[in-house]
This record gives sequence, C-alpha cells and structure tokens, in this order.
Amino acid sequence: MDARPFRFGVSVPFVGGGREWLEKARVVEELGYDVLLVGDNPGVQAPLPALAAAAAATSRIRLSTYVLNPAVRPVSMLVHELATVDRLSDGRLEIGLGLGNRQLDELTQVGAEGRAGLLQRVISELRDAFAGRGSGVAFAQEAPPIVVAGVGPRLVELAAAQADVFLVSGASPRPTNVVGPSLFDLPTAERSYRRVREVAGDRVELASGLQVLAITENRRGVAEEVRTTQPHLTVDEILASPKVAIGTVTEIAQQLRDRRDQLGISYFIVGEASMHELVAVRELLKAGRRGARWDRRRLRERGAVKGLVGKVAVVTGAGGGIGRAASVALGGEGASLVLVDIDALALAESEKVLGETGAPVVCVCGDVSRSEDVQRYVGAALEAFGRIDVFFNNAGVEGPVADLVDYAEEEFDRVFATNVRGVFLGLKYVLPVMLAQGSGSVINTASLASHVGFTRTAGYVASKHSVLGLTRTAAAEVGGRGVRVNAISPGVIDTRMTRDLAAAFADASEGGSPDSILNATPLARKGEPDEVGAVVCFLASDAASYVTGAFLTIDGGMLATR
Repeated sequence: MDARPFRFGVSVPFVGGGREWLEKARVVEELGYDVLLVGDNPGVQAPLPALAAAAAATSRIRLSTYVLNPAVRPVSMLVHELATVDRLSDGRLEIGLGLGNRQLDELTQVGAEGRAGLLQRVISELRDAFAGRGSGVAFAQEAPPIVVAGVGPRLVELAAAQADVFLVSGASPRPTNVVGPSLFDLPTAERSYRRVREVAGDRVELASGLQVLAITENRRGVAEEVRTTQPHLTVDEILASPKVAIGTVTEIAQQLRDRRDQLGISYFIVGEASMHELVAVRELLKAGRRGARWDRRRLRERGAVKGLVGKVAVVTGAGGGIGRAASVALGGEGASLVLVDIDALALAESEKVLGETGAPVVCVCGDVSRSEDVQRYVGAALEAFGRIDVFFNNAGVEGPVADLVDYAEEEFDRVFATNVRGVFLGLKYVLPVMLAQGSGSVINTASLASHVGFTRTAGYVASKHSVLGLTRTAAAEVGGRGVRVNAISPGVIDTRMTRDLAAAFADASEGGSPDSILNATPLARKGEPDEVGAVVCFLASDAASYVTGAFLTIDGGMLATR
C-alpha cells in the first residue's frame, strides 16, 4: 500500500498573467495546497513565464506544467525555460506531459510514432537534459518529477515504466466540447491505476482529477446544477466518475480515503474552480490528514448560536488577542472566516488556531488604512465565499503613552490612520456588499476610552470616540435596508495591547493607567478575550436582530462607576 499522504494541487489557467494571476498563486499557497498547476494548450501562450513569475510569488508549493503538449512545442524549445523555472523556484518544478483527444484529432505532428511514442521520446529528451547531456542547461533538482497524463494501454505502460506521477485523463463517457474538467468512466480508470501499480509498485504516484460538486446537504440541488453545467451527461454518469466528489466535508473526505485505500490515489488535482470551491476542498485536505471536525449538522445538534452556521465573517485585526478570540468563536459556531491583519506571523498563528475549529479560513495580509488593501480583503471574501454576512471591524493600535503637549504629530496621525480611517474604509467597502445582499451585521471595536477620558493617551482616546460616531452614522444610514451596525467597548482585557499600555505608564498609580482602572472595576479583574468573542457572536447572530446603533460595554462594570 502506498503510504504517501494526500497531496492537493490546483490547476489555474494562465490567461494573460499579470497581477491578478499572481495573486491567485499566492492565495493557492496560503490556502495550504501543495501544487500550483498551469494548463497549456495550443490557443494560449506557454505557461512557463507564468510559472517563473509564480516562483517569485510563492515559497512553498510545487509548480507544475499541467500539461505541456509536446506535439505543439518540442522539448528542445522548452528545456531552457523549464530549467529557469526550476532554478527560480529552488527546485519546486514538476513537469506535466499529455495530449488531449481533441488536440490529437487536430494535430498531425504526432505522426507514426503515436501518442505513447511521442511522449516516450519527450521523456527521454527531458532525462538527458536533467543529466546535462547535450542541452547545456542546469536544473536545480537532480530530476524534476514527470507527470504523465492520459489513458490507453500504451500510455499506461509508458507511465508505469518512466513516469513519477500518473494521472488518468481524456476518457470522456461520450464526446464533448463542453469547457471544464473532462469526466471518465470508473472501470477504465481502475484498470489503468491497477496496471501501473502492478508494474511500478509504489514508485509511481497515482493522481486523480477532483471536481467537487457540492459541500452541501442538498443532493437534489446538486443534481440540478450538474444537469445545467454538463448537459451531455446524465447525473448517474457524473456521479460514477472518479473525478467527482459529492457530499459534505466529512463524506467527501471519506470518499478520498476510499480511493486511496482501493486504488492507491494520493494526489488529487482540482480543476479550475472558484475560490469558494478551493476553500471547501482545502477542508478536504485537512479532513483527509487529520479527520474532519467542521460539520454543520453537529453544530446544530449542539445548539450553535442562532444564525451563524454557514455565514461568512470578515475579521480585521485577526492576529491580535480580541480578533483571534472572536475568530475562534465565530468559526466554532459554524461561520466561514476571512482573517485580516498587517502582521503576517500573527495572522499565520491565528490560522493555525482556527484549524482546531475546522472552519473554512482565508487569510489576507494587509493594512486597513490603505484603500487598496481594504478592497483586496473584501474581494478575497467575495471570491472565496460569494458574500459577507458579518464584519468585525476590529483592527486598532494603542499609540504611545505621552502627555498631550508632548504627543508627536506623526504618532497621532498613525493612530488615526488605523483606528479611524481603517474603520471608515472598512464600512465604505463592506457596506455596499451587505446592502446588495439586503442583510449583514457590522461590529466595530470601540473602547472604554470611547466614553471617558484617560490621561497620556490622546490619540487613542480621540480615535475611539470617533469610532462611536462612525457607528451611529452608519447605523442610521443603513438600518432601513437590512444591515445592522453596532460597536463593542472593551475595558481592560488581558491582551498584548493592555499589557503594553500598563508597562508604558511611568506611574502605575496614575488614575488613567490600565492597572489602576481595575481598582475601580466592580468585577475587580481583567476580562478575557474569549468573553469579548462571545459578545461579538451575539451581535453577529440573529439573536441581536433588533439591535443596531448600540454600543455594548465589556468592562466588568467600570463605566457604571465613572
């Protein structure tokens, strides 16, 4: 039995390249995929320049040509570019080779040697180039893996003898010109996989295309969608294909485990897909490796917060204490998450913590005070999930501790850029999405400092007062159109920000210091981030359907005594 773990690759078509394509490459890596594949056909430019750019844009995922058509471009024309990509990526290149049936009908270059003969010659030329014979080029790897894609006895024998990875493709149940992943019958695939395994043992990795038709409990709705997108096939033909997985996350993960156990398939390649589908398949990756934990039915059975199951939540400042705790709370209640933070390391840590909930997660590293970054995280949410139901507008900074007359102007501007401009831009670009949906809940993070004055924190206090003004204005403008806007006002919460503020006060006994506030707090303790997260979940949920324009203090009773 092949002991390889699951690998997941994403085939992203290269159409013109550019910034948008590179952003997709980065997202594929951020989502935890193992391989980025770039398709090639006679109608588009060679994908190798795109892979070269992806080499600079990514650092972990392998890069694959999926698949080069040697009948169109001889290896002698490509070997230098292949070696360049391999060097730029520090040896992360895989080389996919194959010929589609439609292309074979159109091309005469294949000649008498046939498909298998042509591919065998190409592989031989590649192996010579790897060894430095004749071509004079140097690869970073001793021998980049070769993926052979195809079907038929000769190609199967070729793959068993010379390939590193074998992918069944090109055997459609009936002829079709429909754009999208080709489907093939299960018996043909099983015979091909088993023959490769008989000849090559575990030396050759077995790969399968993967078309996830649904992460849903509504099977009937899926069938109707399939009929409209693949009209030449019956539903039974589609569901019988090994390139199709259907069901909930847990059910599809089991299907993949079955395919690994029965056929030895460990490498699944996702065809051109929406970001929503990529996020869903990423959950299969996690489920296949560690066992699925995110299950909507289980959430309902344990009494998840009303209205959060299946919702999409964007959280800014997600790398900090309150942002991370709120993200975990929302994810634990069944929401899909888009996490935003300027600190990439903190963001990665939050994503790791969110893995414990099993919630679908997309991470966007960006500065909330920059309009282009705000539009980017909104765009990422829409591309991944198609909507935004909850917006926790939380990112903020404390600024320095200094008397007002000594407070540096540039520091004041920096605090306002994040705490006020960041909140404003978030509202500006998220609200149109919610208004178009006719629903949504925004929670802005204000502060106890939004209601009272504290010494030596002029920038922070003034900025947090502004957050309340923005909250009330937005609530008044959109309340009649199905969108609620509220604010939370945390007091002394046990976070990095509070600890840094306490340390920065020269005199801990000064009336405005965080530590001294505890002496006047009825509950006489600091709050915990997860206590704030629980309030965020309430305001995000249907349980708060008649709450808008409000601020909820989470301060242990401090404001009641001021």
